[in-house]
Amino acid sequence: MKNQLFSSAALLLEQGNAAGLSEHRRRDERVDVSIRALCHAFGSFKTVTIYNIAPGGAAIKDCKSLLKGDLIELEFLDHRMIVATVRWWLNGLCGVEFASRLSDEDTLLTRRVHR
Repeated sequence: MKNQLFSSAALLLEQGNAAGLSEHRRRDERVDVSIRALCHAFGSFKTVTIYNIAPGGAAIKDCKSLLKGDLIELEFLDHRMIVATVRWWLNGLCGVEFASRLSDEDTLLTRRVHR
């Protein structure tokens, strides 16, 4: 089942990139957040912290074993899963692009952190 999910997500990302969806990632408003999630990759998982998020993707702390191009699943406390691809990685931080864009009303985008 999980392999089927990853295959479907890879196809969605490929289609999205062909349709120019990745062009949106820098135009979307980034929201500073502090959201704990489980990052599933390669048959295991690790707790990570999402520190900013936009409809097309997120920036994540504590993702030391990921590389650009890796396909991951983020699992939230409500058991919601979001499939994403790692687009950049630097010293334990990474940026991911979601397989499906979040709606502007998504609750993940309303959890602002005041700094």
